[in-house]
Amino acid sequence: YSIGRFLYAPITCRCNSRTLPETRGPNFELPPDIVSALCRFRDLEEDKSKWSPWCNWLDTQEMYHKLPEVTNRDKECRHDTEITEILKTEIEMQLAIKKEDWKELKFGGEGEPTLNLKTVETLTKEFSNEVPITIMTNGLINCVDELKEWGVSSVSVSLHTHDPEQYSEIMEPLVENAHEKLCRFIKDAVASDLNLELTGIDRPCVDKKKAKELAVSLGVDSEIRWRTFFQ
Repeated sequence: YSIGRFLYAPITCRCNSRTLPETRGPNFELPPDIVSALCRFRDLEEDKSKWSPWCNWLDTQEMYHKLPEVTNRDKECRHDTEITEILKTEIEMQLAIKKEDWKELKFGGEGEPTLNLKTVETLTKEFSNEVPITIMTNGLINCVDELKEWGVSSVSVSLHTHDPEQYSEIMEPLVENAHEKLCRFIKDAVASDLNLELTGIDRPCVDKKKAKELAVSLGVDSEIRWRTFFQ
């Protein structure tokens, strides 16, 4: 799916924390074509057709919709060449149609792309010479060296807050010492000279000034991109 001049490729619907759409709040909605694309990817990864009829209906709609809640985000990713080849074919088609129009290829979507690094590696090596590639990540799996080696241009990392306890409340991570791992990922990304964007959700409870101070202490000199929270 696409947003403006950015082409997005979901790598998995699995996640080791709350997913990006979940963090945006209970009333966060997306265009119907994006919801349809993400739900079809769920079917692809689970080898089912659960969402197909609803997606066919969504394709006829114009109003924004909520992404249905995912109930098994901690299930193991499906690692096989079929998904990788399907994504590769879809990306090739989009680049062939309007290659000059795409500003970036972003690996993100609903789940955490670093949970399926084999697919990230294959697609990055295939397309990094044609279009800049960005990984959208929660930073809980430190694979900075691999991303740099494969040809990733940028990483967009969800910082959210300076406070480890608050981070656990917001993100519900499935790994221990999650905030510490996140900070290490950010420091390593800075050291690697990857282009780095930090993001957060503009919740009333989050101290954005202290989040900025943490970012600076980790070596980040750019502003944090705060996304709207939909209460």
